[in-house]
Amino acid sequence: MTKPKPCFINLIHQNIQGIGGKEHELELLSDIYKIHIFCISEHWLKSYEIVNIPNFSLSSSFIRENAIRGGSLILVRNDIAHKSRKDTVALSVERAVELSCVELQRYIILCVYRPPVGDLTVFETVMEDTLKKLFISSKYVLVCGDFNIDMLKDIMIRSRLTNLFNSFNLTHRYCEPTRVTKTSSTCIDNVFSNIEIYDKSVITVLTSDHCGQKFSLNEKININSRRITCRPITVKKTNCFRDIVAQKICNVDVIAQDPDAIYNSVFKLILEEFYNIFKLKTLDINVKLKFSEWATEGIYKSRNRLYELYSMRQWNQETRFLDYVKRYSKTFKAVCMAAKSNYIKDKIINSDNKVKCTWDIINSICGKRNKQTIPIELNINGTVVSSDEKLANVFETFFDKIPIDLTSRLNSSSTNSTQLLKNNLSK
Repeated sequence: MTKPKPCFINLIHQNIQGIGGKEHELELLSDIYKIHIFCISEHWLKSYEIVNIPNFSLSSSFIRENAIRGGSLILVRNDIAHKSRKDTVALSVERAVELSCVELQRYIILCVYRPPVGDLTVFETVMEDTLKKLFISSKYVLVCGDFNIDMLKDIMIRSRLTNLFNSFNLTHRYCEPTRVTKTSSTCIDNVFSNIEIYDKSVITVLTSDHCGQKFSLNEKININSRRITCRPITVKKTNCFRDIVAQKICNVDVIAQDPDAIYNSVFKLILEEFYNIFKLKTLDINVKLKFSEWATEGIYKSRNRLYELYSMRQWNQETRFLDYVKRYSKTFKAVCMAAKSNYIKDKIINSDNKVKCTWDIINSICGKRNKQTIPIELNINGTVVSSDEKLANVFETFFDKIPIDLTSRLNSSSTNSTQLLKNNLSK
């Protein structure tokens, strides 16, 4: 008996230094690394701005209200079952500890941004309260983020950070530089967890002077699926159905019966054999996601070249080279915008229903998804009512009777009304 293959969910934490204009890069990055979850710090978004990464939803976020930049958010692929932990996000303190949090089947994932000028005491207090809340659950906890504390230096604040997480049995997983500049090389972005992570690596594929931390978790992925009931029709079953009907139809009495009776007999025979051979079967349909439908072969080649330049930037700090990387990155973004624009335009032009197609695209860009309708059933005096029309009539009848039922219980008469007026009004 062969053992089942383990399932992995792939995550990336990235201090992105402004997510605006980098959606295309994240979309292509999710394609090449098969990413399920993005944990983003320093997204720099305002409350009215929208993040649109196709096939991903903005599941949790903290956005500053009184200051600019900063913030943290988590993007989860649409086919991964999860829920947002708003109770944890509410513990955030602007410019001290900024949190976003989601809960999966076996894991709780917390994304943290601690500004370099943030009060460390406030950070410790909030993080301790947050971890106490998360550890009420029996699920594994993973904390990733930009803590702005260098794990490569033996300093007091490093000890305070590790002691805080170690008290909850959370261990840091990265000991290599995650931010490299002309004058420094520090490990200020990290991942703390109480479970082993796999395939961890430091990547330099985005426009930021912070490196990303890519890693995987062993997880039986709870994928949202759609269940349908159908009758599978195969060539073998079709041939069997045809042969059996051909044999049995000869036994139908076509002389003694009138035409209607003959039709009913033949129809009943065919229907019975159809149900016997083509049996009902329930299937779980998992829709495969299509990434970067707008990306051409040239864009993929340019993306790979851009990744090479980002890697070279870690050790080549010449001004001329850095300017070249900056221009290449800017050109790449413009090409992506043009390619996606042309893809959307062609999709609308070739659509049979252009208005519906346009609104579908707008809703997709705005992150709106179709609401799932939950069937409602009411038990009314032993009778189950489920249709929309009957439910509406039941509620209408109920509310119509309320005033009648209330007034019928009152002791009202013309004599009582006259007496009430005499007692309360002067002559």
